[in-house]
Amino acid sequence: MIAFFANRDSARLTTEVLIRRGIRAAYVFGGSGMSRKLQTEVLEKFRSGEIHMLLATSVIEEGISIPLVDLVMNVHVPSEVKSRRQRAGRTARITSGWVLHFIMDHRFDLIAFYSVHKKL
Repeated sequence: MIAFFANRDSARLTTEVLIRRGIRAAYVFGGSGMSRKLQTEVLEKFRSGEIHMLLATSVIEEGISIPLVDLVMNVHVPSEVKSRRQRAGRTARITSGWVLHFIMDHRFDLIAFYSVHKKL
């Protein structure tokens, strides 16, 4: 499973909670806070099955080959059609899968979700 977050702090904090609960999880994000080497190591652990849940920012929306992803969760709803398509495409590499969108009870998530949905 891959869960997409709007920012690295949300991904990192959620990962820490999951690990404390015994779930094999890790996070990956771009920018200066995480080296390319560390990003690659985390992705390799996910590909090999050592990590079951990968929490990420938009850094892995495109250009990353991860063949077996059953579930993509948009914890923070993407506000662009391209992002939504690329995230959903993570499940279609080898087999079909599921995409879930978490729509929080506030206006921004609803507007973003329906705006992108209409364009699709």
